Amino acid sequence: KYPTSESLGAFSESLREKLGRVPGVESTAVSDGRPVDDFEPRPFELDSQAGAIHGVPVFASSPGYFQTIGVTILAGRDFDHADRQETPQVAIVNQCFAETYFPGRNAIGRRFRLYRKAEPDSGQWRTIVGVVSNIMQNEWTRQHFVPAAYLPFAQEPSGSVWFFARTREISGGTATAIRAELRRMNPS
Repeated sequence: KYPTSESLGAFSESLREKLGRVPGVESTAVSDGRPVDDFEPRPFELDSQAGAIHGVPVFASSPGYFQTIGVTILAGRDFDHADRQETPQVAIVNQCFAETYFPGRNAIGRRFRLYRKAEPDSGQWRTIVGVVSNIMQNEWTRQHFVPAAYLPFAQEPSGSVWFFARTREISGGTATAIRAELRRMNPS
């Protein structure tokens, strides 16, 4: 039903906004994965270490994702609606990424080139605009944190979409209203 990244992005953003108007919902977000999901690392290089290739799992998320899932922004900013496909490419990294690749330095404003695995010449430079607290993500033993990077969903729409809603209380009525809104937008 959503054959292009643009159509998927438009549907996702529209549904996210409508879910935010459901009574009892405090915040909403979209991501291409859940906090517990494992993603295969993508190759990247730092602008300060040209040619040195590292790997990092990458997750695409909407503005408000970190607030919705209860993650603290430690430095910089969250994604916002100005972070679009046609604007400068940005990223948010977790604290582990910042400490691993920029020890003792501020990660905000630093850049890295992120590649697609199957496309070695596909790298785009991204500027780090935020650092968030660590999420137990992409580490199957759940024993330690690993570096992770987050991209604006609008700049990196994916084939899979997860919707998140933070509610004031656990309520079957809120869940029912969320399901009804989803069915109104996409009955199938």
